This record gives sequence, C-alpha cells and structure tokens, in this order.
Amino acid sequence: MRDLLRSFGFESRRGIQSAGEPDQVHSIPGVHVEVKNDERLSIWAMLAQAERDAALMGGEPVLFFKRNGTKIYAAMSAEEYLAAKRVQSIVHEFIELIQGDPRDATRQDA
Repeated sequence: MRDLLRSFGFESRRGIQSAGEPDQVHSIPGVHVEVKNDERLSIWAMLAQAERDAALMGGEPVLFFKRNGTKIYAAMSAEEYLAAKRVQSIVHEFIELIQGDPRDATRQDA
C-alpha cells in the first residue's frame, strides 16, 4: 500500500499502532485509510472497522483491500466516490479550457 500511495505522489508509511497511529500514515487530506490483505473477504466487518477508526481518528473511511496475487481495490461511500469523480471532471474541464481546443490551431480565419 505504501508503494502505491507513493506512486501517486502521496507520503506514506506503515503506522505504529502501539503509539496510537493508524495502520497507514499518509498525506491524503481528510481520509482515514484502512488496509486489509485477507484471503476471505469480510467486506462489511472491514468497512465497519474503517468507519469506527475514522470516527476516532478523523477523516472519511476508505478501505483498501486485496488478497494474494490480486491488485489492490478500494471501498468507500458512494457519495465520496462521486464527489471525487466530480472534482476530477471539473479539473479535466478546466485543463481543456485553459489549453484551448487543439483544432483551433489548424483553422484559418476568413
């Protein structure tokens, strides 16, 4: 998980739980990360733990999970997912706006 977060530009390290730190210490603002590597997925129990820990430590709960030999998946509330996708859409529209339409460079003014 640490390497995945770092590959997206976030700081990340394994937390020291005996020191009261969360499982994953990271630089994603407003998010509590819960990480599970489990062959038998108990998604509801895992989400409940993520929500409990998020309530104590702050942030929206996001559960990252995998089993051996699979890629990492994420589970979060639909509202948080859609809000993130909306922000992504706005950023994409903004970039297109400031870069302009590439077809404009090939048009000749009459």
